[in-house]
Amino acid sequence: MSLRPAVALAQDVPAAASHGAPSSAAADESHADELSAMLNEQVVSGASRVTESIETAPVTASTIRAADLQRYGIRTLAEALRFLSVGVFTFDGSQAVNNVTGARGVGVNGDTNRHFLFLVDGNVMNTDVGTTTGWSFGLPLEMIDTIEVILGPGSVLYGGNAMLGVINIKTKAARHMSGVHVYAEYGVSPSADASGHFSSFGPSGDGTSPRVSASLGHAFTLFGQDAEVTGQLEWAQSVLANTPIPNQTPSPAVVNGVAVQPFGGTLSGVVVDGSTGGYARMKVGHFTVDGGINKGYEPLTGSGAGLVFPTSSIASSPSTASEWAIVNARLGGLYTFDAGPRVSGFVRPYFSSSTYDSTRAGEVGSSSCPAGGTPSSRCALTNSFVARDQGVELQGSWDILGDGAWQALAGVDGRAEQTGNVNRIQDLASSKFFAPLGSFDAQGLAFGGYGQLRGQPWKWLGVNVGLRGDWYHNDATGLSSPPSSNPVSNGPLPSMQGSALSPRGGVVLSPTDTTTVHASVGSAFRPPSTLERYTTTAAVQLAGDLKPETVTSGEIGIKQKFGAQRALLTGFVAQYNDIIGLGQGSALGKVAFQDTGDIQNYGLNAALEGSFLLERLQYGASLTWGYARQATPAPNLSGLPAALAATAQKEAPYAVNNIPLVGSPQVYGNAHVSYDFQGSGPVAALATSVYGPSLTSFAYTNVLAVAPGSDIPVFGYNWRSTTNPKYTDPMVELRLTLTGPLPSMPAVRYRLMGSYLFSSAFTPNAYGSQPGGAVPTVANVPGLAYVPESTGQLFPTAVATVMAGLEFTMDP
Repeated sequence: MSLRPAVALAQDVPAAASHGAPSSAAADESHADELSAMLNEQVVSGASRVTESIETAPVTASTIRAADLQRYGIRTLAEALRFLSVGVFTFDGSQAVNNVTGARGVGVNGDTNRHFLFLVDGNVMNTDVGTTTGWSFGLPLEMIDTIEVILGPGSVLYGGNAMLGVINIKTKAARHMSGVHVYAEYGVSPSADASGHFSSFGPSGDGTSPRVSASLGHAFTLFGQDAEVTGQLEWAQSVLANTPIPNQTPSPAVVNGVAVQPFGGTLSGVVVDGSTGGYARMKVGHFTVDGGINKGYEPLTGSGAGLVFPTSSIASSPSTASEWAIVNARLGGLYTFDAGPRVSGFVRPYFSSSTYDSTRAGEVGSSSCPAGGTPSSRCALTNSFVARDQGVELQGSWDILGDGAWQALAGVDGRAEQTGNVNRIQDLASSKFFAPLGSFDAQGLAFGGYGQLRGQPWKWLGVNVGLRGDWYHNDATGLSSPPSSNPVSNGPLPSMQGSALSPRGGVVLSPTDTTTVHASVGSAFRPPSTLERYTTTAAVQLAGDLKPETVTSGEIGIKQKFGAQRALLTGFVAQYNDIIGLGQGSALGKVAFQDTGDIQNYGLNAALEGSFLLERLQYGASLTWGYARQATPAPNLSGLPAALAATAQKEAPYAVNNIPLVGSPQVYGNAHVSYDFQGSGPVAALATSVYGPSLTSFAYTNVLAVAPGSDIPVFGYNWRSTTNPKYTDPMVELRLTLTGPLPSMPAVRYRLMGSYLFSSAFTPNAYGSQPGGAVPTVANVPGLAYVPESTGQLFPTAVATVMAGLEFTMDP
């Protein structure tokens, strides 16, 4: 609900009351605040697929409104979740596949957000690769009406991926973005020094983040029915500021007689996020059509990618400018219907297509380049992954008694999937192409059916129970991509099939009108992706049968209202099983996707938010403590030579079995406060995001240093490594934003934002060639060669940003 009608009505109440009896200004203000809070009651629809008060939902949820996004200088979905949600953390890794959104202390590094389900107007945004949360997400923020953040398993209504929760985004109706709006913003980030702290602004080397956008909202009548159209186009790009990277000498320095290029210099010109595209929606009566298309960019960097700086000696080779180009196209329809006074439903057909393309360089003789390449040359690796879905969902609901006390909901969802991955490797000296390792083409089917019963037999008791069943099947064929110097034959690959049941039950007790207590337990799953099942490279073997990942989670929480103030406290416990990752293959130096263990998780969520002075003063804060440890199974060493397997088993007692999760802070939170000066000034808003230390990808290793220059990779064991830093610094980011209309120009609004990171500006992910080898080496244990401590490089992020923007409104 918009703020203005609520405030206007709230202002009328004390005035009317004053006709009957005198009241103090303080009492009038208190009554107005309470009424304003009532009229702005937060609701969610993603928890149970029906609109319900956030107080009576059987889960922990938070909502982010359109006004909040503008007020606090939010530019991307990741920033919205980081500064304004409850229980969620985000970080952008050193490449697109390391983009992580986590919750309650659990984030799976490299999962590309595949453990959260992202919805826009009911349409699933996740692909087989995952999704991003920057500008490349593809939805301009000015189109967003609300972002619902629902924590805990959500597969009972949505199927796969909703293990950590559901991010349910609703776009604005035409009346909330009426007319034509043009937006222009420009951000500048200063250079950082080698320690990741502020260095200087300009005159060159600053990071930039320009954005231009235009939107349209219009309501009209068509064929005698109410109709509306909304849409927005956007171009945005974020370039990282210059960052000096200390020189690193890779080890080994020579691969198959070819010198490996050194690593170091000044990192510059790296596009870390970007998008060109738009989203549109048209509604006529019961029909809605929506869709979007965008081309996004994410950096392609990181250890193992064979990337170096574009120095004069290798300027002709692909380098740190390598990136992912991500093209997403989606089209959906919706027809809502009523089949009597108690029965309603919808039919939703949908189509989506996503293409991920990348180019990078590798060293001849490494796992990236064939050994048969031209000596002293390098190779270019291009990868193209395509994922397409077509499906339809049918859902119906029944008001059993006609009074809303008991409601039943049921639905079915079926889709066809096509995925493919094509790799091409080219010798840059001879221009010859080599056999495309890991290329495949897969076709799949997926079906799901779900049911839910919600009831409120008494005013003080609500119940919610549901169950969903899912089944999936994929067939695949290996591919060769001509022309190829070493052709490989096509052939069938093993099929992939699985199923899952996802139950959920919850109760909500309301002992008073202002207090609710909820308890819920549920399960969710994530099916293996085709990339995990069918990827093969020189170092990655074809996976065996992969079970779906599952989670079972329970929580108990209390929600308390004090007039316009709301408080939340939730305790949770979760068990994640069969987490898919890379583990020991059947031969020395080989890995394969497999079950890498289970995660035990428990903790607390706390939040407080509210307003005073007729919502002129608004505030909010949240804190999460989430303990999470992954227990890894003992690896299968049968593929190792007997002597090496014996060495690995001898050192196994020094391995760590229960390890923290990379990039997942155990304690984190956020806070924000704003004040609207109304006619006498702007809206001033201050927001902060605080993360405790996070484990880096340097902390643990699977490489044993048996003798100088002789390392044994034993994937599946986790030893403490010799490489630092093992933890990131605590991260505190502070952001000040001023918004309002230009004086005497109400059709033009401004937004000024400045943010500063009070810590070293690095993500938890490694970048570049790591000292001591391709991966960290195990810390010193009895019987192994001594390896001195070394320092690796983490991928940098912006240390500060200053941004100015204007919005021009032209009414139709």
